[in-house]
Amino acid sequence: MVTRMKSNSHTEDKNIPLKKIEKALVGTRFKEFKHIEETGSTNVDLVLRASEAPDDLILVSDHQTAGKGRLGREWNSPKGLNLLCSFLLTSKWTKNKNPLVTSSLALGVVKYLSTIDVFALVKWPNDIVIPERKGKKISGILAEQVEGDIERIVVGMGLNISWPSSSGEGPPDAISLKMLDVTLDRWTVLAGIIENFEKQLKRLEQSNGSVTLRQDHVANSATIGNQVRVETANNIIVGSAEDITEEGLLVVNDGNQDLYISVGDVVNLRKKN
Repeated sequence: MVTRMKSNSHTEDKNIPLKKIEKALVGTRFKEFKHIEETGSTNVDLVLRASEAPDDLILVSDHQTAGKGRLGREWNSPKGLNLLCSFLLTSKWTKNKNPLVTSSLALGVVKYLSTIDVFALVKWPNDIVIPERKGKKISGILAEQVEGDIERIVVGMGLNISWPSSSGEGPPDAISLKMLDVTLDRWTVLAGIIENFEKQLKRLEQSNGSVTLRQDHVANSATIGNQVRVETANNIIVGSAEDITEEGLLVVNDGNQDLYISVGDVVNLRKKN
C-alpha cells in the first residue's frame, strides 16, 4: 500500500511516481509506503509506531526538523532535495544478528550505487563514502531496536541526492549524486535501494547469512586496511583496522593486541604499509 500523509498544513507531493514505488515493494517484506512533507525524525516516528504497525513499512519525509545521526548528532538537509527515510522491520533472524541490519542496509546502498556507476564503500560503522572523492560522505545510517511483544527494528537513512550541489554547500565532508554528475530523482533511488536492501535482508535470514554478510562487508569496506583513530565513549584507540567480525564489531590492533569495538567514531589516517 502506498499512501501520502498530511500533517499540520503539509501538502501532498503530486510528483511521487506511485506506480514505481508500488512496483519496488512487490516481492519484498514491505507492505506499506508512507510519505510526509515534514516531521521531527522518521526514525522516531516509526519507533513510536512500532507496536501498532501490522506490517513492515517505509516512511519518507521531505524534511526533518530533528533528524539525527549516530551519537545524537543532527542530520540536516534542505527540503525535498535528498532522500530521508526509515524502514520498520520485523526481525526474522536470531537476536544476535540485529546489529547486522545496519550492515545490510549499507551494503544494499553500495550495491545499488554500483548499478548507476557510482563506486562507494562502507566506512565503519554506518557511513557510505566515495573513495575517489577523498572519502566524502554521501549517506549515513542509524538503526534502533524496539523492544516489545514483537521484536522490531527501525533503520533510518539519509542519502544526498541533489544537495550539496557544490563544494561550497553543506558540511565539508559531504557529497551528493548531483556533485557526481548523476541526475536521478529520490524516488528512483529509493526504488533501487528497496530492491537491494531486501536482498541483503533475505541473506541475513539464512543460517550462514552473518558469514557471507561479513565477507561482503569486508570486501566493500573503506576502513579495513587503514591505520585508524577510533574514539569510543571512554578511550581513543590508534591502530590498524584488521577485520570486521560476524557480529559487526571492528577489530583494531593497537600494536599490542586486537581490540573489538562495537561503537566508536573512526577516522582513517592512512593506508597500512
